[in-house]
Amino acid sequence: MKEWLLTDWKFKLISVALALVLWFFVINEQSLEVVLSLPIEVVDLPQNAELVGDNLPPSVRVTFRAPKERVSRLHSWSLKLSLDLGQTVLGRNVFTLYPKNVQNLPRGIEVLDFSPSQVIIVLKPVKLQKVR
Repeated sequence: MKEWLLTDWKFKLISVALALVLWFFVINEQSLEVVLSLPIEVVDLPQNAELVGDNLPPSVRVTFRAPKERVSRLHSWSLKLSLDLGQTVLGRNVFTLYPKNVQNLPRGIEVLDFSPSQVIIVLKPVKLQKVR
């Protein structure tokens, strides 16, 4: 038994050291899922249009995946969920939410899911009134 342990002891020691280093990195790189409610920010609303009613939800639940040490960087007050209305038309518009809609996302943090995953926005023309 002693011979087996001492044969190629340098390689065995290196193997154990590499296994410990790999184990350390795997344990420390565990990811966590975090859910935050982000308010919707409407951007680039056409000048000739206004939002109709209150069909726009006040916030969307967004699920993120982040390494353990980066979870502390996630704050709903620092993140924005932007909807660019620049290409919309008057009437009913359906927006599917994508990770690119989340603004100010720190590096290494992944967007997994939105709830709801789609937002419906209804636009109507702005009524101009003449002032005498």
